[in-house]
Amino acid sequence: MFRIILLVFLFLYSGSFVIAQDATALYNEGLSLKKAKKTKDALEKFDQAIKLNPGYTDALFEKGWCQNEMNDYSN
Repeated sequence: MFRIILLVFLFLYSGSFVIAQDATALYNEGLSLKKAKKTKDALEKFDQAIKLNPGYTDALFEKGWCQNEMNDYSN
C-alpha cells in the first residue's frame, strides 16, 4: 500500500515539475524575444507561461512591461 501511495505521489510531483520547466522555457523565450524588440511575440510567450503557471510573478512582470511598451493598458 505504501508503495502505491509513493508511486502516485511521485507521478503527481513529476507532472508539476514538467509544467514548471515548460513555463520557464516559455518565459526564457519571451525574454529573448523582448530583447530582440519583438514585443508582441514576447507577450504571447509570457501569456503562455502564465497560463501554465498562473503564479509566475516574473512572467507577469514582463507581460506588464510588454503591454506598457505597446501602450496596451486594457489588461
